[in-house]
Order: sequence, then structure tokens, then C-alpha cells
Amino acid sequence: MENIEDVLREWETTAARKSLKNREFDISNAIDESKNRVVSITGIRRAGKSSILMLIYRKLATLGKKAAYANLEDNRLQIPEALDTILKQTLDADWLLLDEVTSAKEWEHWIHRINEMKSVHLITTSSLNKLSRFPPKALRGRISYFELFPLSFVEFLEFKNIKMPETTREIGIVERELENYLTYGGFPEVVLSENKVSIIQEYMNSIIALDVAALSTVPLKVVSDFSAQLIGTTLFSATKLENVMKNMGHKIGKSTLLELEQLFETAYLAFFVPVFSTKIKDEALYPRKVYLGDTGFFYAARGKKNFGRVYENAVFLQLRRKLNPLGQISYHRSAGSHEVDFV
Repeated sequence: MENIEDVLREWETTAARKSLKNREFDISNAIDESKNRVVSITGIRRAGKSSILMLIYRKLATLGKKAAYANLEDNRLQIPEALDTILKQTLDADWLLLDEVTSAKEWEHWIHRINEMKSVHLITTSSLNKLSRFPPKALRGRISYFELFPLSFVEFLEFKNIKMPETTREIGIVERELENYLTYGGFPEVVLSENKVSIIQEYMNSIIALDVAALSTVPLKVVSDFSAQLIGTTLFSATKLENVMKNMGHKIGKSTLLELEQLFETAYLAFFVPVFSTKIKDEALYPRKVYLGDTGFFYAARGKKNFGRVYENAVFLQLRRKLNPLGQISYHRSAGSHEVDFV
């Protein structure tokens, strides 16, 4: 077994030296929040959470604060009592920055214990938003949440070193890049790669397998077909989708579809927006609008461009970037069936 101290030193060297680009993320606010509460940064896989944590590491260094960084998905840290071992090896650290903390065993109890003792400030990341949607009882009211999504269009342009347009020619360049952004989405690696579709497909398969199917007893084939149906529709109705899935040969009930809905949202793979109403029963009766965690999923899955849908999806994601993680977006439908997309 490798020396844990060497593993941690390797990760801290990576955090200090890796080439990174800045994001529209309030690092100073996250640091301030972590002085009194645990900070949890959640978001879809490969959105850049690790990079944000490394940028926080560098910011703390400029403030003269000692921080320790570790990625708990590292197989060398998949050991019994990994979190206590890391704590013992970083006694001089004011902050512990723990990437994918939910990969460690009994992380909930450990975070609660350390938070109660106030011996070190904690900033964590997770690819699942179960911390914010379904926090363990011991951690309720003790965590501040920050969400990270794939790149916004402004970040997309900055990643590609394209300045905001001033001339007609520059406007044309930005319009072309907007089409690329809507088609291939905003995952950082995808933006900077030539093999965009294959990378997006790999991401989708990984999220479906690791963040949805692995947390459910539903067979992977059913989960994959459920995903394909979501991509092909703008509205989600468990009752109607139950019939579709049964026609495909799946013995599946409404309760299983509702479970998958919850898991897809927990993994940031899809979002389900309810109708706005003062009546609770309306939210259950009306279908929910479907938005995906990145606009690139549409083209990667279907090979067709539907700019009407991806424009709306891009607007939804931008609203989510600005919204408190515990906030809610709804749509409104009038008695005359006129619709307002976002309320």
C-alpha cells in the first residue's frame, strides 16, 4: 500500500500546478461560508468541480491559509477509515478540500463529527446532489450548497479565448460559436476537444451507469431506454411513459418511473419542472417539462439539431445557475393553454 502522505502530497502538487481556467463561481463566498458551515459543491460529472476545488486551494494559499486537497475517488484512498487517515496526515491544515467525498465510507457521520468539533474547515464536492435534496438527518441545517453546471455561454467564449463582439465580423464569429455551444454543450473537456460527440456519449453512459443504475435495482437497459425517452420528449408523464415502456417490453410500474425521475435529477442528468399552481394536486396531475443537464446531450444521442428545444434548455440551465440550489422553477399554463416557460 502506498504511503498516504505521499498520495496527499501528489494531489496537493496537482492542485497547485495544474493549468486551470477561471469560472463564474464565487470562490470567496464559498471560503467565507466554510468558516462556519460545511460547504458542498455539487454538479453533474465532468462539469469542473475538481477544478473549482483546486482554484479554492490556490485562493487560500494567496490568503496565507494552509489547505489540504484530496480526491476520494483515487483508488489509493479507497481504504478503511480513509477520512480519519487524511485528517491525521494533515494536522497543520486550516481547510480540508475533499473531492467526491461521498465516495468514502460513512462520510455522513464523519462530516457531522468534524463539523461539530470545528477542528478544521470543510469544503467538499459530489457528483450527486443528494446532499442538498436528501441530506442525512445529522447534516440538515449544517451545510451550505453551491451548484456547478457545465459552462455558460460567456464561460464557453472565455475558454475559447473569444472576446465579446464589437464589430460585425466579431458578431458573426460569436453567432457561429453559439450554434456550436447549443449543439455540443458546455462540458469543459468537450469545448476544448475535437472528438466532441464521442466524449459526450461517454459522459452520458458513465452518468447513467454510475450515478443512476448503480443506485437503483432497475436494470441498466431500462435506465438507458428511460433516458432515450426523456431526450425525445418535452413533457414527462409517468402514466403515459409507463405504457410506452411496456410496449418496449419492459415490465415496469409507475413507482419505478418516479424513482428514475428522482435519480436522474439527483445526478443532474435531467430536470423535471412542475406546473405553477396554488393547488398541490395540479403539480401531480400536470405533466412536468423535461430539461437535460447539458444541451450537448440532445445531438450526441439523436444526431439531429433542434435549436428550438436546446435554446429553451440553455435558458433553463442559465436560470439554474443563478438560482439558489433549493429554489424551484415552474412553468405556467393558462386556462386557454397559453404557456409561460419559466416562472
